Amino acid sequence: MGAIISLNELKKCETLKGLSDKTLKELSLIGEKTHFKKGDHIFRDKDLVESIYIIFSGKASLYKLNEVAHKKIIFILGEGNILNEVILDEKKASVSCEMFDDGEVFVFNRKKFINIMGSDFELTKRVMNSLSLKVRRLYRQMKNSTPLKIDKRLAAKLWKLSKD
Repeated sequence: MGAIISLNELKKCETLKGLSDKTLKELSLIGEKTHFKKGDHIFRDKDLVESIYIIFSGKASLYKLNEVAHKKIIFILGEGNILNEVILDEKKASVSCEMFDDGEVFVFNRKKFINIMGSDFELTKRVMNSLSLKVRRLYRQMKNSTPLKIDKRLAAKLWKLSKD
């Protein structure tokens, strides 16, 4: 189980810095600070995650497993980053998250966090900005990734089979 989050700790967090004292107080009441060791999983792909995670200290990696069970790291995120704002839509996690080194993470109940977002547009903007930044980085990663090269004979065979 985690520890209570102080207002000073919330004020130090880059994502939450400058939010109203009212919002920070509400966040401190619904959250806790949890310590994770390097290699600990915060959540896994396809888990139903009911918490929003924000890194207070340390780093975490978001990754997917490829078809041969190798980790494909998407992001390494540091202090102040939201790890899983995508679960605001109440769907299962679409990536896994593992601590890259020892650290502490703020853990907020998803439903209560969304309620606070509803009363503080600045918090909502920051969550949207976090999503936006990740989407832009993914666009860049896609552009820089190597295209899949298939043997021409295999491609021709697949095309013929699809027509048949």
